Amino acid sequence: CALPIYPAMSRVWFLCLLLVLCWLGFADNPTPRYRQVSEQLSGKVYVFAGVNKNGAILDDLWQFDTSTKTWSQLSPSGSTPVGRVDASAAVSTADDKFYVFGGFNENEGYLNDMWQYDVSDNQWTELFANTNDGESGVGSLAVNSLLVFLVISLCVILNH
Repeated sequence: CALPIYPAMSRVWFLCLLLVLCWLGFADNPTPRYRQVSEQLSGKVYVFAGVNKNGAILDDLWQFDTSTKTWSQLSPSGSTPVGRVDASAAVSTADDKFYVFGGFNENEGYLNDMWQYDVSDNQWTELFANTNDGESGVGSLAVNSLLVFLVISLCVILNH
């Protein structure tokens, strides 16, 4: 198929088109979403929450195996975080865990809770409960064993 040539600004659209075509090859993949949490850990990509095209906030967790090119919906044991958008996340490669902080949920408003997902145990653990006075997460970073989540007016530091 011959693709038309567009000015330089349109090359981004060409790239987006290629990414969409790649996704079509997967039989079981997550509901299309945006404003989700995505993290890469140990050769797998994890996608949590977000919002679908109808505006519903999602609370599911998916894993994409980069070696087999397959998606799996995960069903973690124990309690799970509420669905959310605009949360921050960071990974700990030392112990195969990732962390989700804050975000927004239409029923609870801005969140300031923190959850840990343990890849080995397939289990969520709530580290800090929501106090209903949070701000939507805007950034995160991980340095060795120190995770820092930065938000507009709040900074939570977790040394694990």
